[in-house]
Amino acid sequence: MYIVKNPILEELYYIRDEFKIDLNMDYKNPSLYYIFKEDDNIIGFSEVIITENIPALVRFCIDDSYKNTEKLFFLKGTGSKVKDIGFDFLKNETESLKFYKNNPQNINLDELFLGTCNE
Repeated sequence: MYIVKNPILEELYYIRDEFKIDLNMDYKNPSLYYIFKEDDNIIGFSEVIITENIPALVRFCIDDSYKNTEKLFFLKGTGSKVKDIGFDFLKNETESLKFYKNNPQNINLDELFLGTCNE
C-alpha cells in the first residue's frame, strides 16, 4: 500500500542519511517534509519550503522505476498535505515533475486533484 505521511523523527533521520540531505531548520522559511512509503518501506520524500507565505516544492525524490501514475499519487499526496495547511497552489522548483502534464511551474492544487492518478 502506498502512503504519503508527515514523518516521525526516526524517518527524518533516515531520509537525511539515505538521501544525503541537510534538514532545513530555518524557522523564518520552514521546510516541510513528507515521506513516501510502500508498505512499511520509505521509498522517497518531498520537501516544501515556505518563503514569504509561498509554498515551493524544492525536492521530489522517488526512484524512476515507479510509473508516472504512481509518481502522480505521491505528488497528489504532497499537494493534499500542502492544501491541509491552507495553500491553494504549490510552486515547483524541481526538475522531477516531468511526468506532470499540467503547468508544472505553478501547480493549482484544485486542478491537481481532478481525475484519478491514471489520467
